Amino acid sequence: MPREFKRKINFLTSNTEDLLITTGKLKGNKSSTKVILNTPEEGHKNGLAYFINFIDAFID
Repeated sequence: MPREFKRKINFLTSNTEDLLITTGKLKGNKSSTKVILNTPEEGHKNGLAYFINFIDAFID
């Protein structure tokens, strides 16, 4: 696996308790994806801070 992909997977496994990803069918150029994750009990001030850190980890 590429190093960058490994880093993102490691972030997910160490910062997520439950993760559910559902993907819809591809229609033309569009697809829908729903991501549900439970924030860990410790390590984050609140859900918004967790979400911002989550997005930031995947933008780099």
